[in-house]
Amino acid sequence: DIFNWYSFEEVSLREICRRLSDSGIETIKKGRWRPGTIHGILKNSIYTGTGYANKQECIENTESIFKIEQVVARRRVRSRDEWFPFSAPAIIDEELFELANNKLALNSQRSSRNTKGQYLLRSLLVCGKCRRKMRVDTQTQKYICFFTRPSTVKESSDGALCDNQAKM
Repeated sequence: DIFNWYSFEEVSLREICRRLSDSGIETIKKGRWRPGTIHGILKNSIYTGTGYANKQECIENTESIFKIEQVVARRRVRSRDEWFPFSAPAIIDEELFELANNKLALNSQRSSRNTKGQYLLRSLLVCGKCRRKMRVDTQTQKYICFFTRPSTVKESSDGALCDNQAKM
């Protein structure tokens, strides 16, 4: 239900938490459902039948806190080639998993915390020439193609500079 609610019903992570709680479904630790927990479920490929072990490594650092030396353990994600895949029963198909993860990525991109100002058409406009996203030039307050500047072309997968000089 979680993947369907998120992918097809346009339900927020908080609403999914509420629905699960209202249905009497408990978390593993018998605690409250939280949006971060739902996000983790939506990102976990184990539900498609493929899980991964050895994804994280523990790194121990010695830190001085109030002049007392203590070992602090932190986790770091390993590179993907170090992960060990294993199979499990699939609960959802790959297509639904990809749909949910694409929506998570899009919502993250459109999040208001990723912008310095409120712009009505933020992340909705595409360039008429290169068909890539447009952004607001904070100096002119106008929408321009994101890939008209050499510094942003480095972020592009194809590395091509757009020559569209139109400002809206």
